Amino acid sequence: MPSAPKHDKSNQAKCAERKPFRGAEFFSSLLDAARVRGDNGADRISGGPTHGRHAECHLARHRRRDPAAERRAPELREMMEEDVQIRFVGNLHALPRSLQKEIEYSMEQTRQNRSIQFTIATNYGGRQEIIQACRSIATQVQQGLLQPDEIDEALFEHHLYTAGISDLDLMIRTSGEMRISNFLLWQVAYAELYVTDTLWPDFNRAEFHQALYAYQQRDRRFGKV
Repeated sequence: MPSAPKHDKSNQAKCAERKPFRGAEFFSSLLDAARVRGDNGADRISGGPTHGRHAECHLARHRRRDPAAERRAPELREMMEEDVQIRFVGNLHALPRSLQKEIEYSMEQTRQNRSIQFTIATNYGGRQEIIQACRSIATQVQQGLLQPDEIDEALFEHHLYTAGISDLDLMIRTSGEMRISNFLLWQVAYAELYVTDTLWPDFNRAEFHQALYAYQQRDRRFGKV
């Protein structure tokens, strides 16, 4: 009987062979991503969506190490040294209060940093974000604080989790995923999409340079013909 043809391992199989991608490892990869992007002139980076358990694995260590600031997790110290401003977006109120306090601490500590704005989506969904923005606007209309004809894109964006953050220019999908996965649905409207088979933990400086090169070849029209 002829043997079955051999196939290359799928990304799913490769992922299954990996050790669990734990919280501290996840944040270390994000930190390295921020460093690489900052070196290449990108001043705004968004990562995610992440699950609360990933963030908690890393951030919960801060409270146990209090009150000495020098005993904070090394990743946060690196953010301070490299002038990275951290911002978390998503339904943060649904997270455990202990985790919310750690998120608040990280954002407050880096609030004055200016070189890179580093946004982490946690407990986030694009549809959820749009629904909560609609509810917020509807409440203002109901209270007589806003007229329906005053609603425009600028006002709507003010009610999103990402209020004050520029829309995406480049969205990178690792692991060969050919979908947006409910991530930044409003903000991705005119972003350029780049897909690589490289898994996220392996996405290094060379991979990012390749993504930038591909982005430079694009003819961006922003909805124009």
